[in-house]
Amino acid sequence: MRLPDFANSTALLVGVADYSEGQEGQGFGKVSHALRNLDALERVLSPGDGRGFMKERFHTLSDPQAGESIRATLEQVAHRTRDVLLFYYVGHGWKVEEELYLASTTSTPKSIETTGIRYQTVRRIMRESPAAVRIVILDCCFSGVATTGLLGIDGIRLTEQDVIVPLPGDADGVCVISSSGPEEPSLDSNGSGYTAFTGHFLAALEASGKSGGRELGAVFQAAKASMLEASLTHTPLISVQGDAHHLVLIDHAPLQEGAAPLPTPQEATESKQVRWDGPLGTFVFPDSESAAAMVRLYIEARWHDLGSGRDGR
Repeated sequence: MRLPDFANSTALLVGVADYSEGQEGQGFGKVSHALRNLDALERVLSPGDGRGFMKERFHTLSDPQAGESIRATLEQVAHRTRDVLLFYYVGHGWKVEEELYLASTTSTPKSIETTGIRYQTVRRIMRESPAAVRIVILDCCFSGVATTGLLGIDGIRLTEQDVIVPLPGDADGVCVISSSGPEEPSLDSNGSGYTAFTGHFLAALEASGKSGGRELGAVFQAAKASMLEASLTHTPLISVQGDAHHLVLIDHAPLQEGAAPLPTPQEATESKQVRWDGPLGTFVFPDSESAAAMVRLYIEARWHDLGSGRDGR
């Protein structure tokens, strides 16, 4: 378990709520709770008291009109991050030939390749960052596609061949979290006032403060458990390489007047294991190559095809 070095960590949260109707009303529907997600996550992750992401290093992008805006902002943020880099997206996700795209306000299913941003582009920017820990959280339909290849490190390729950029030697790892499986929609709301996944994730994150600071992996497991209890039509997934799941995103320790900032402990590991948590259970592999083989079998067998729900994204 360790905390981010907040002076050298940055976050970018992207929320897309309003979409153009497109020709003959064939556009994406509104994601009414997307921007409320951003406000709540900023309140929790960047409280402004020194126990979370610094305000000047916590960025939100609301209703971008083009995927290029997302790309340019993420590149700028990623370039100056040395410790923890967090990217979060909520909005519509869409697949084109099994490749995931994240929509902008002008995107439609037909135009998303030019108006949205390829997840492959997000992966490339994240893995080229000098950050020690990279975290991707996607709250959109089909977001489970992102968990099958981590950030492209010896993982499953999608449609194109990737140029492999290995993690720096001092990197602590990668964590990719999705709101749903590769073939599943994600619900806009389950009555919480937030999108379904983010609402449960927020509740788990805030509850973690009562236990003194719960690791990211445990927060995910708590959110997943509450989603299953709520009988939602989609199941979140997580893929981890290294120790990223041991990160505690916010410091819940009581503030002491005049106290010096807490040091950031570094956990040493002999190997970079890969952990994948899916609807069938949790799997830990010795390396990403063996993990990729298992996930490929999982997808080819269509065990992830658990049905679909209404109001998906």
